[in-house]
Amino acid sequence: MDYRLADPKQTGALTDFFERIEHDPRVGVSHIALFTALFYLRQRRAEIGPLTVLRSDIMAKAKIYSLSCYHKTIRDLAELGYIRYVPSRTPKGSKVYFNE
Repeated sequence: MDYRLADPKQTGALTDFFERIEHDPRVGVSHIALFTALFYLRQRRAEIGPLTVLRSDIMAKAKIYSLSCYHKTIRDLAELGYIRYVPSRTPKGSKVYFNE
């Protein structure tokens, strides 16, 4: 398995995230897991613009097994300014924008 990042220039979002959360007591392990899963998918897909995600894919990658935990965590990340989240009730998936 190749664990290298697709584009070293894009690692800024992950670096910025970890620098910001270091002093943010509101962020816990579920937030870190979810953000990291989102970042991983963006790297793997090499998408430009918003990332289209399916809840089931993100939950599996972040090891989040509760719908309520997932919804609270992704809502928190958006409210705290780490991402912009545009939910969708269609099978096409929701949109996630990284605040860079």
